[in-house]
Amino acid sequence: MKIINSSREELEKLGSEFLFDKLSGVLKEKDHVVFGVVGGRSVSGILSKLGEKELDWGRVHVFFVDERFDSVDSDVSNFKVVSDSLGKGVVHGFDYKKELSEYWDEFVKFGGRFDVVLLSSGEDGHVGMLYPEHSSVRDDDERFIFIDDSPKSPSKRVGFTRRVVEKASSGVLVFLGDGKKEAFDRFEDDSVSVEGCPCKLFRCIEDGLVLVGR
Repeated sequence: MKIINSSREELEKLGSEFLFDKLSGVLKEKDHVVFGVVGGRSVSGILSKLGEKELDWGRVHVFFVDERFDSVDSDVSNFKVVSDSLGKGVVHGFDYKKELSEYWDEFVKFGGRFDVVLLSSGEDGHVGMLYPEHSSVRDDDERFIFIDDSPKSPSKRVGFTRRVVEKASSGVLVFLGDGKKEAFDRFEDDSVSVEGCPCKLFRCIEDGLVLVGR
């Protein structure tokens, strides 16, 4: 795992280059690549730069590490953020009108594992919809789950459990924006558990790049 501290502009460039390299590498070995993403401002710049690169995007299957339990047309959906910024790939949006199992089954159809992930940490160290000392991060199964008591609004969210995310082959974790210094300090603190700081699950991803804003 490599950690880089720099400006947002430089980190977005490095992040997009790292992801491009990993996605390209998988496509040399397999007929498709499964790319897990979160939404939000912290990753939109990386996704925009990644979308500018020449890749066989028809073989890149994008799944959402987490999503709001709402329509993909919602202005705040991760689907919209990713579609507007990346604008490429086969994007598998979550339809809240369907059973959770259908999204999981679709994920399993493409291997049931993320080849590459792009994650970001919240101020409290949450990642995706896995929150500190919450039932979401304590779920020990590999599955796609629903919660209706998210500490962060909106309360209803869906996402993959930690056991799915931490099995990704490679990925990027971003600490960008105000208030992320404390989260990064907890990420580095060996005395803090994953339950106390969910973004620490990233340590399980062997080929990882951590980007920390100045």
